[in-house]
Amino acid sequence: MEDHQFHSIFHALSNFTSNTIITVVSDAVLSSIVVLENLESVAIIGQGNPTVNCNGVGEIKFVSCNNVIIKGVNWERCGSNDSSYPGMEFYNSSNILIQTCSFHHSTMQAVVMSKMSGNVYINNCQFTHNKYHNGHGATIYYTSAPEQSTRVLLVMNNCDFTMNGPAKSVVYIDSNNRANDFVSLLLQTSTFTHNQGIPIYISHTSLILNNSVSFKGNRATAGGGIYSSNSIIIFGDKCNVSFSDNLASTNGGTIYQIYSKMFFTMNSAVMFANNSAVKNGGAIFSEGMSLISFEDQSLVTFSGNRAERDGGAVFVGKCAIYIIGNSTVTFIRNGAKIKGGAVDIIESNITFHGSSTVTFSNNSAEDGGAVSVALDNSVMSCGENSSVTFTGNSATYNGGAIQANESIITFHGSSTVAFNNNSARYGGAVKVYVLSVGYDSPPKYERIAIGNPGMSCGDNSKISFNGNSATVSGGAIYVGYSIITSHASSTMSFGDNSAKYGGAVYVSILSCHVVKTQQ
Repeated sequence: MEDHQFHSIFHALSNFTSNTIITVVSDAVLSSIVVLENLESVAIIGQGNPTVNCNGVGEIKFVSCNNVIIKGVNWERCGSNDSSYPGMEFYNSSNILIQTCSFHHSTMQAVVMSKMSGNVYINNCQFTHNKYHNGHGATIYYTSAPEQSTRVLLVMNNCDFTMNGPAKSVVYIDSNNRANDFVSLLLQTSTFTHNQGIPIYISHTSLILNNSVSFKGNRATAGGGIYSSNSIIIFGDKCNVSFSDNLASTNGGTIYQIYSKMFFTMNSAVMFANNSAVKNGGAIFSEGMSLISFEDQSLVTFSGNRAERDGGAVFVGKCAIYIIGNSTVTFIRNGAKIKGGAVDIIESNITFHGSSTVTFSNNSAEDGGAVSVALDNSVMSCGENSSVTFTGNSATYNGGAIQANESIITFHGSSTVAFNNNSARYGGAVKVYVLSVGYDSPPKYERIAIGNPGMSCGDNSKISFNGNSATVSGGAIYVGYSIITSHASSTMSFGDNSAKYGGAVYVSILSCHVVKTQQ
């Protein structure tokens, strides 16, 4: 490349040609819009950490440019003050590197990319105090064209996003209804701190988090860390990701996903601590045929999360959760005002499988101190050598550890489940029941009888209830209009449980079902 120097950055950009470098050696002002077209192998390089101040009017736009490098420049107040155009824009371009730059005080979007191809790298960059009122992507905005068929890899490595917003989102990636393998975002060793707006919004995109990534103190309407629509989130091998002190004014204190999949994979370590949602899902909110999978020796902790309605840590509706493959998942001191102090499951399934270890400790809610499972034969299944422990969870009313309404809890396949020192008014450890069944509703009763909702202790499972208490009924278990079955090869033990009625097990006087043993 040739290196040219000019008396102003505007003059330099106006004379930009392929295979050249613009070297910025001192602070400069850019007060115009510059459009650069059909350039190959060009670079803007700063020496001595210079600042280019656009004064709320300047913009650089690359159109059909390939192999572009932007390095070592602080970009200040780029884009229009009236939010009519961004600070830096790439259109129909490929192979972009933005490195060791900072972007401050943009009033629309700092960097916009559309109809891209090849790879885009944003390395060692800082984004602060950028905002876009009522708009997405205050710092980075990416969208594909509907007809685009080329795959794009966007890599953000060692970047810091601090105190951006207000905006609908800070980073926005949308492949525009393409399949989610056409655009991939690889996020590594980056931080999102005290932003006002969803830190990362993805649609029809694959997001992979590697190395150390943190989300702290962010505020958003939904998804205080990540909002995922029709996308895939992967917490990669040996990553260390933390979500702490984030808040959603609706659902999903850290992650909101709809029609999406989320995988905590091999050796990943992920912490959700002290996040909150004004409605549901203090840490995670998942709905719309979505999937959450903890697998392959992942280590995930939910601690001190809070929902003002349901699901102190996790809320799922019409979804599936799998905790499998030697993974270790801990829920401790989470709380919900209404249902599911740790996890609230509605019309969904949760499965513990394959030597996984799951602990629910000191979680609380009005109903289902640790877990609430409800509606349409939702299933909570513990099997295949899984180990699940419920200790010190509490509910104001129903199910100190688990509340199951019109749902099924199964323990099978050599699973080991322990309920210790949980408490509630009804069902100190577990309450299984059908809320709407009564003398006046035989059609509902008949449907439930056929569906066998309740609790099933299957082959070789070991379930123990020790030190649980209910102030009224069912120190360990409360059964109402449900079935409890115990396989001949399973073992169920009770010790030191207490209640006013039914110190171990209480079967409602209105219930037509009884505890039975399969032979």
